[in-house]
Amino acid sequence: MLRSLLKKGMIKVCGTVQCGTQYARQFIPAVTKEQYAAKLVMSKGIDSNSIAAVTVAMVNETGETDSEGLVKQLEDIIEELKNTDSKE
Repeated sequence: MLRSLLKKGMIKVCGTVQCGTQYARQFIPAVTKEQYAAKLVMSKGIDSNSIAAVTVAMVNETGETDSEGLVKQLEDIIEELKNTDSKE
C-alpha cells in the first residue's frame, strides 16, 4: 500500500527511524485533503465542467442555510484563481 501511495504521489518520505536493528522510513502526506478529494472525484469520472453542479449538490446535501456566505467564499476563490492565472 505504501509503495502504491508513493507512486501516486500521495505521500513522500520525510526521514528514517531506527526500530531495533533495522531502519524504517517515515512518511508525510504530499497532498492536502482538498487535493486528494479532487483527485478522487476526477478519477470517478466527474470532470471540471461538472464542478458547479457538484458544489450545488454538496450545499443542498449539507443543508447550508448561509447561502450568501457560501457565494462570497466561492467568489473569493474565483477571484484568487483569476489572479493566479494572470500572474502566470
